[in-house]
Amino acid sequence: MKKGYILSIASVLIMSVTPILNKLTLKEYTPLITSFIFSICSIIFTSLAIRKTKLTKINIRIVLISLLSAFGLCLQFYSLNYLSPATFAFIGRFYIIFTILLSLIMLKEKLSLMDILAIILSIVGTIYIYKDDPQRGNLQGIIYAFLYTFMFAMCGVITKKELKRTSSNTINFYNQLLSIIVIGILIVFTGQNINVNFKGVFVIALSAFASGFVGLLLYYEGMKYLSMSKVSIIRSLSPVVVLFYSVIVFNTKITSHLLIGGFLILFSVIMMNSKDIFQKLIRRH
Repeated sequence: MKKGYILSIASVLIMSVTPILNKLTLKEYTPLITSFIFSICSIIFTSLAIRKTKLTKINIRIVLISLLSAFGLCLQFYSLNYLSPATFAFIGRFYIIFTILLSLIMLKEKLSLMDILAIILSIVGTIYIYKDDPQRGNLQGIIYAFLYTFMFAMCGVITKKELKRTSSNTINFYNQLLSIIVIGILIVFTGQNINVNFKGVFVIALSAFASGFVGLLLYYEGMKYLSMSKVSIIRSLSPVVVLFYSVIVFNTKITSHLLIGGFLILFSVIMMNSKDIFQKLIRRH
């Protein structure tokens, strides 16, 4: 159980770097081109890691995971093209709601009262910070954010079921391979040209290494030891970490809304990880 928490938290710390890097990348490329290069870099890193691993045969569930991931990745970059990294990250925490609902339906997981309270705190914290961002009125970016969030939630739930018979490395490899094919077709269909430059590719490669390879593998491994709902709550830390990174890179102004909202989200994560302790305190009173 502790291993699952460590893996999930490590995944959050690493993957939270990507909104910052991706925002910088979008100054060089369109969201669709960025998604394509990102997928290529990710599969290169994954191939190096699994070169001695025997891959299992692809199945319809992996194909579905890959399709959801491909379209979700594109929508993610389109969303980030309109929103600030902090707002992008906090809206993305509605991933929790989608995941919990999908887990209840597809995985038949059960929620305790503490789980529900933690989720509510996380959502309230997210809304509190969201209200403080000057770019929050960008409806197009918000719609893209909710769509990619839903697709990634669906992808995560299906992956949770597939991990019972397929290794995380295999899922990761096929996921990225099919994403390249799907996004490549979209690029041809939209008539976009790829003009490669070292700076842009380097930043995307760094982002892919952090998120598409290391962070994703840690995320998949963490799901082996924890329920989908617990993994989702831990991932609520992501916006707080992104905010911290944004202060360093973009000199983001820290306001009372950001501090209070960040505290609520962080407290919800602590509540989830210390659920037994909180339940004992409640029973005593």
